[in-house]
Amino acid sequence: MPQSAAIRSILLLILLFCSTAARALEVEISLSPDPRSKATLIGTTNLPDDTNLLITVSRQDIGYFAQAQTKVSKRTFSFGPFTVNGNSLPPGWYNLRIDSPIALLQSKSVQSVIGNQGQYMTGKFVKPWVDGGNVVELVGSFESVADRSKPNGTKPIGAPETKQVETTSQDPKCVKSSAGGDWVDCDTGQPAPAPTPRKSINLEKANQCLQGVRAAYEAYTMVVYDAKNPPIQALSKALDFRLSQQPFPASEDHAMKSLGYLTKKLRDAGVRAYQDWQVSLVAEEYTKNECNK
Repeated sequence: MPQSAAIRSILLLILLFCSTAARALEVEISLSPDPRSKATLIGTTNLPDDTNLLITVSRQDIGYFAQAQTKVSKRTFSFGPFTVNGNSLPPGWYNLRIDSPIALLQSKSVQSVIGNQGQYMTGKFVKPWVDGGNVVELVGSFESVADRSKPNGTKPIGAPETKQVETTSQDPKCVKSSAGGDWVDCDTGQPAPAPTPRKSINLEKANQCLQGVRAAYEAYTMVVYDAKNPPIQALSKALDFRLSQQPFPASEDHAMKSLGYLTKKLRDAGVRAYQDWQVSLVAEEYTKNECNK
């Protein structure tokens, strides 16, 4: 190769390297409870406006699981408020994880900053995606407190304890007397039958089922754009990737079954551009039917 051609090739490589380096985006994210609403999380980031983000909030010991989507606006975002049937979250620590969908599901303006495969993103909040490129992932936890004068906090995730608990098929309206151990009615003091025992719920298995559904939900929302024509092969790869990233043990069987359940229900519903609440509703339906047995 002539010397001039070699020099041009070297200069071209240098220019390409400098161009890529100049476009690199070291992703920054900070998250904290909103002081005005303890069940709402607010964050700041240097991700471009209109970036889609997904949050998963869970607490294994009470079987809580919720997900929501939002978009970055003026370098800020928020999720919530999170509730239980419209009521405040029970006090305690809740696990959270924030993800971004694959770059191809982001807007063109976002792709121009992060790359069409997220390849320009770097830093501790960036993870490699199974088919190449990068996605955003932040893992942590936050505390819900009953006393509103006491501020909530955040801390790194720690694996919660699991227990075996006994439940009954009715509210505990009866108590045992201290004399003979018989059941009596709390209101009248008269003898009453004992509450009918129900099969014990193994929380460890229930939690593994819940984590499997969580992986399926995240896989679906990360790669499906048209619910009527889901990319089956991409879904399978996404599920494998999500299972490998779960912070707690997950049931692969329930992950695959719940993903199939999600895919079929939403496809049969005839919805193309699905909404987050529709996916959440189907995931909750599977959880109630299969994880609480």
